[in-house]
Amino acid sequence: MTTLGGRLTVRSVDASTRAIALNNQLVIEPRNNPFENYRIHSTASQAIASSKPFSVQSRLFTFNSLLLASQAHKPKTSSSIKKYLQSHPSDYSPSIIRVHSELPNPSDPMFISRLTSAYYHDEKDVGAALLLIQHHLGRGNVHIATTVLEKLFHALKDIPDTKYAPGLVSLAVLLYPKDDREDKATSLLLEAKRHWTSKGKMVSA
Repeated sequence: MTTLGGRLTVRSVDASTRAIALNNQLVIEPRNNPFENYRIHSTASQAIASSKPFSVQSRLFTFNSLLLASQAHKPKTSSSIKKYLQSHPSDYSPSIIRVHSELPNPSDPMFISRLTSAYYHDEKDVGAALLLIQHHLGRGNVHIATTVLEKLFHALKDIPDTKYAPGLVSLAVLLYPKDDREDKATSLLLEAKRHWTSKGKMVSA
């Protein structure tokens, strides 16, 4: 174990773990230059690719890769995110990264109109929906935020793993009562319980 720049560095771990730790550090404490961040990340990518990481390690590394690529404005980021979402439909975090990369700064007068347009162009876009909900909640527009969430759930009716993802269900349980719709929250919880219970039985069968 050595000290580098005031930080402890562990050298007795495998290459993939070191690569993921470096990647996490770049995301949490990025340097001022996003292109340098991505260059360092690319070097770490070689280490993790050659070490056959666990699926959990690989998934975390890929997510961070998408974030760093987005910050460096890499041209293939959007297509990489779409490919990731096809493999991990219940993980909607990269969708938020994609929407952020395509929108102007929140201080831009066009931000909300562009965000609204992005969501209504594809009502299955979880990232755009969550950002739009966050925007309306920040301005006290609870009913509008609830309406957006309702549209999202309707759009996801044929994608139950995403519709009943714990994060979305938790958001609904918090949001619906604020709009005097406690019954809707209860109903959604029961639907989610039935879905995951049924899926669990299918897996164990």
